[in-house]
Amino acid sequence: MSVGFVPSGIRHEFRVSAGYGCDCRSPQWGSAATAWLVGEGSGRSVISVITRAEVLTGVEEDERDRVERLLASFDCLPITAAIADKAADLRKTHGWKLPDAFQAALAMKNQLRLVTRNTKDFPPDRYSFVLVPYTFP
Repeated sequence: MSVGFVPSGIRHEFRVSAGYGCDCRSPQWGSAATAWLVGEGSGRSVISVITRAEVLTGVEEDERDRVERLLASFDCLPITAAIADKAADLRKTHGWKLPDAFQAALAMKNQLRLVTRNTKDFPPDRYSFVLVPYTFP
């Protein structure tokens, strides 16, 4: 099964993976994540319900309102039966964990780029729908 595609004529070019939320909370990586999102990703990013749940899982209670406002600024892609079917196929084919398969299925079905630093599961040289927005030494 071919996983790659090239987005064309779509409203959003990128989607943001949960790794962004983790990076934003990191003292070491927060500035890189924020710089990418407000720069290159600004106005062109969407998130998934998985991303929303994963980001909120790691948020301290005193920061929850602020983070919810940030998340509300993005369109949030739902999981449909068609997405679930595609995720099942991807999980079976690639052996991905179910959340990763859902993220990939959402990107592919919506003709979006999956923005992630998870190059173990999503090496960008193998999957053309993957964008690694920044790296660390």
